[in-house]
Amino acid sequence: MLDYLATRDDQALRLDLGFLREVGEVCRDCACASWPASKEAVFDSPRFAHAAQSLVRVKARFEQVHIASRDVGYVVSQRCSARRTEQVAG
Repeated sequence: MLDYLATRDDQALRLDLGFLREVGEVCRDCACASWPASKEAVFDSPRFAHAAQSLVRVKARFEQVHIASRDVGYVVSQRCSARRTEQVAG
């Protein structure tokens, strides 16, 4: 996500951040939401200092979850186990 946003000019970035803010509004009431992963914190990146106000509005609508690299395998295995169980039951 960070790499994509870094390629956008100011106008496109504002539109993209507005879209992400709307996604956050919709996801607030959903049982499941997703946000792309990034090795660098998008909301705290100095590359987007010029869009700080837009980033604050987007950040307010999403919860940041930091997963250590060593925990990724565990998270994936637990998610895959849950999906297999749902598929067998369904």
